Amino acid sequence: MKIAILGWEEGLAGQASTWVENALGAELVCFVHPFESIPAIDLLSAFDRPAKRFSVPVEGLYRGLPILVGLDWPRQLNDLGVDGAVCCLSNSVSREESFLQAANSGIPMLTAIHPSAQILAESEISTGVIIEPNCYVGYRAEVGEGTHVHAGSQVDHHSVLKPYVTVNPGVIIAGNALVGSHSVLNMGALISNRIELGESTVVGAGSTVLESYPLGHVRLIGTPARPG
Repeated sequence: MKIAILGWEEGLAGQASTWVENALGAELVCFVHPFESIPAIDLLSAFDRPAKRFSVPVEGLYRGLPILVGLDWPRQLNDLGVDGAVCCLSNSVSREESFLQAANSGIPMLTAIHPSAQILAESEISTGVIIEPNCYVGYRAEVGEGTHVHAGSQVDHHSVLKPYVTVNPGVIIAGNALVGSHSVLNMGALISNRIELGESTVVGAGSTVLESYPLGHVRLIGTPARPG
């Protein structure tokens, strides 16, 4: 099976490219930038960080593989005979748009789960989900389409993540919680049991949510978390 990765950001696409082939039993043949053109890259700022081993697209290649660019990316993938794609786009709206394009073009969006993740019995993992290393998904939890669960996060029993949620590293979601679509839970956030967060909720890094905000479209920060 030949697969592609949508996106080329080092934090997710780069990392995923190191394990997704083994996880899916597939061959990664290309990356995709599903927009009109690659943005201008300031190499000085890109490498202005402690680690210097970063890859960026250069002369049509990223990490030694072709990077396809353009709004017609589904046609390009079909021309290459690609069997499915793993969506590593960080923006949830772009993720949803890419899922619609893929569906209209007959390209399956693939779920990729790192082998170190622990997925308990009777949980439900939808299409196009990415679950990174050392994550935990509890008994009868539900993870919606196109959701990203980043390294070391926990989604406990009977909790529900709606489509296109982003769970950043080290987040803990206790049991029976509900997180609305397109929400972003930032690093180390704690979501107490039976909490309901509506769509497009953003929870700040390290914040502890002890109260439901079912209407969504709110940014919650602090401990306990409050709109801010």
